[in-house]
Amino acid sequence: LWADRPLCSGIFLLASFAGLFASGHWFFARLLYRDYEVKARYIQALFALTLASSFSLFELLLATLAGALAPAVRARAWQASHWTLIALSYVALPACFVWTTTRSVLHGSRRVSLACTAAALPAFWYAVYLSGTLIRIDSLGLSADLLMARIGVFGVTTVAMLSGFGAVNFPFRSMHSCLRPVTQQQVADVEQRLLRTLSLIATKKRQVLQLAQDE
Repeated sequence: LWADRPLCSGIFLLASFAGLFASGHWFFARLLYRDYEVKARYIQALFALTLASSFSLFELLLATLAGALAPAVRARAWQASHWTLIALSYVALPACFVWTTTRSVLHGSRRVSLACTAAALPAFWYAVYLSGTLIRIDSLGLSADLLMARIGVFGVTTVAMLSGFGAVNFPFRSMHSCLRPVTQQQVADVEQRLLRTLSLIATKKRQVLQLAQDE
């Protein structure tokens, strides 16, 4: 089959990765953050690259199970996607998070943002290393499997903490709404806020329509 030839397999995987990257970029810009001011090119590129690399690993797994594509090309593509995700997880994404956070808080101070990023990355790496001890990873090796295992433990632990906090915090904060009776005054206040919001939306729509007609 043509797909078993190394050249055809490589071309197919490159085209597939390019398509996944373009789809991720379109999804981020047009659907996910369509109504928000996330216009930084590097944020869109990082999202698309992360999505494409993740889907590429899943695609390679399916190809391996189906026996499709050349085995040598599959192995090289797996290593490339694997190390890309490791670089994103350990360097690019944490640095981008710290950089954008400090830039927004400090109102554009590049020097301070760069210093905070340089200081935060080693602390993040040490936290990831400590998380590996939870599953008895005491080795200081830098193999792809060990690096992915450590970051996986750190990610799962972080998500579990956030989900647990949300599961407890939301009922705690909203429980009084179920226990305390709602008065007519509260209903009237909510209705007034809703009417003001609808009026504001209608005003904005008229302004947008007026600008479109003037152009």
